[in-house]
Amino acid sequence: MNQVNINGKGMIFGRLATYIAKRALLGDTVNIYNCEEIIMTGTKAKILENYPKKARFTGQMGRGPFRPRRSDLFLKRHIRNMLPYKKARGKEAMTRIKFHIGNEENKKELKSIEQASSKRLTTIKYMKIKEITKLLGGKV
Repeated sequence: MNQVNINGKGMIFGRLATYIAKRALLGDTVNIYNCEEIIMTGTKAKILENYPKKARFTGQMGRGPFRPRRSDLFLKRHIRNMLPYKKARGKEAMTRIKFHIGNEENKKELKSIEQASSKRLTTIKYMKIKEITKLLGGKV
């Protein structure tokens, strides 16, 4: 169908994720660039309470729970949970979504979504996904 290139810089996490999930379910191919620059609203304590202590220390080697620590995989897991990923329709939708750290291909035209823009925020309390994954043990 259509291909949509989205710039994640300064976008609100939840609003962007729902938009991406819906477009993928409708059959569009979605590329998200600058995944590490997407923001989650709330205080640092509130955001990190959603990720239990197990997320920071997983216990024995080779046993779960395995949680993503890279920015693009962090976003991928959360969007996957918005889709019926155990059914064929959801699996096909997940294959149509591509996540990219940074923007290597500066020649492409990237779309910004007004509904998910950080300009809509009334608070200054937010964290970038890059900061969250760093606190969970990631490098990027």
